[in-house]
Formats: sequence, C-alpha cells, structure tokens
Amino acid sequence: MGNFFKRTGLTIFCILLLSRLTHAQGYNEDFWNNPNVIWKTYTGTIITAAFAKKMHTQGNYEIMERDLRGGRKEVKMVPPEKKVKRAPRGFNWNAPNLVIKDDAGEVLPDGMHRLLLRQKTIKWRADTLSDNSIEVVFNLNSSKPWKSAWAESNIEYVREWVDRWKGKQLPNFSFKDLDDRTVDNKSVEGQFLVLNFWNSKCVNCSKEIRQLNKMTQAFFDQKVTFLAPNFEQSGTVRMFLEEHNFYYKVLPNAQSLIADLGLEYFPTHMIVDKSGKILDINVGGTYNIGEEIGKKLSWLLSE
Repeated sequence: MGNFFKRTGLTIFCILLLSRLTHAQGYNEDFWNNPNVIWKTYTGTIITAAFAKKMHTQGNYEIMERDLRGGRKEVKMVPPEKKVKRAPRGFNWNAPNLVIKDDAGEVLPDGMHRLLLRQKTIKWRADTLSDNSIEVVFNLNSSKPWKSAWAESNIEYVREWVDRWKGKQLPNFSFKDLDDRTVDNKSVEGQFLVLNFWNSKCVNCSKEIRQLNKMTQAFFDQKVTFLAPNFEQSGTVRMFLEEHNFYYKVLPNAQSLIADLGLEYFPTHMIVDKSGKILDINVGGTYNIGEEIGKKLSWLLSE
C-alpha cells in the first residue's frame, strides 16, 4: 500500500511538472515578436515583450488577450493571486502626493512598486517631506533578483530610450485633430511644443489631466502649443473626452509618430524647442507633472 501511494504521488508530480513546462512553452517566438501586440501589466502599465515573456515563463503569470481595432491586440500579464504580497494595511499607494524612488534618487516607473513588493527581500521606507508629500524609497541594492526581470527590460530600456532621443529632432508628423484640422511640423513652426503621449486606458494619464489643464492656462498667451498624440481611434477618444475636459489639442490615430519614436510607456511628456529639437522627456506618471513642465517652460521662455 505504501509503494502504491509513493508511485501515485510521483506520477502526480510528473504530471504537474510537465504541465508547468508546457505552460511556460505554450507560446512560440512569433507570439512574443508580434509587432501588433501592446504588452501590459494587469494594472495597465505598458511593458516590453521581453519583460512580458519573463513574467510568463519565470513568474507563472497568465496571459489575457483582447483584440483591438486595426488588427492590433492587447495582452495583459495576470499575476498568480497566491503570490501577490499585500501592501501594509492603511498605506495608500495611490495617494496623489506619493513619490516612489530607488535608493539612487531615481523616480521609479509607474507600477514598478507592485512588482517590487512581491520580492520579500527588498526593503523600503516611507518619509513625509516638508511639503507634505510622501517619499517612498526602495533599497534595490539589498536584492538582486529584481534586476533579472524589471531592470533589464524596463529601467535600462527607458534610460537608453531617453538618452537616444534627448537633443534629437522630433520626427515629421501630420495628423488631424478632433475638429478635422491638420496639425503638422509646419503648422507649429516657431513655437515651443509640449507633447503628452497618452491613451484612455492609462490610469495615470487620466489622473494628470486636471493639473495639465491648470498648467496650460498659465501659458495661454505664450508661443507654446500643447499636443496630446494618442494611438486610439477618434471615436474612442471622443467618448473619453465627454467625461474629461482636456485643454491639450488631442491628436487621435497618431500611431506613426509613436512608432517612429519607439515609444512604449504612457504617459510620456516631451518639451520641444522652436527648431523641433527635443529638450526634455519625462516617462511615466508623476504626481506633480504640471508643476515640473511649468517650471521648465518658464525657464525656456525667459531665455
């Protein structure tokens, strides 16, 4: 009888192991290299295909697919519920005055803290600053496992991408706004450009709109044009704007500019000078983005 249970247990273990291996290898390279897929975390943060693959194969994340218009597809990585580490009781990770950094002082991309909280070896602290904002600092030097996932595919990618475009010319573009008027490089020539790359499914994009609106009012009589390129169809954008006033000039169907830039994170903000050179880039949600852009614009205009 004892041998029977041992054999049965071994058989079940082998079946589970084979299932796990099959699950990890259930998608071929064509799936991971599909240029028409928008890869996201479960909370909506856009990620790279390489990182999504690691989440699936190494972290046992499930895949949730949704077809979009124009032959595109959205793929979300759904975490295994049993492995999710809950945030400390009473701490509000969605507070508008929350700033999340690493121990080198770099602001972390939107959503990264959720992945870091699952690593029990990574320590963090929260401090209230003089302006009543809350600064959370993750001590990433205390743990190495996180580097094989997020850092290799995201942090380094973002930094390299920013370095690649900062100081370069904004690619040529020509789009119709929601009033069917053409907006292109020539129509904004001789003006500073502030661009907000966003989409209606991005939570942080929606959170930023109110403070961005306030910021635009401070520069209404200056030679500054505020553009909001979006890869979604005009109908989707119009439905969103029925509930959200946005003072930027919204440009739907702007996939070509987003593709030319190789942009993969939303929201992303850019400041472009009168000659079309990209002066500043801010990637990911920032609680005081309106203030940050306003300060930089004021300095540029004073020059």
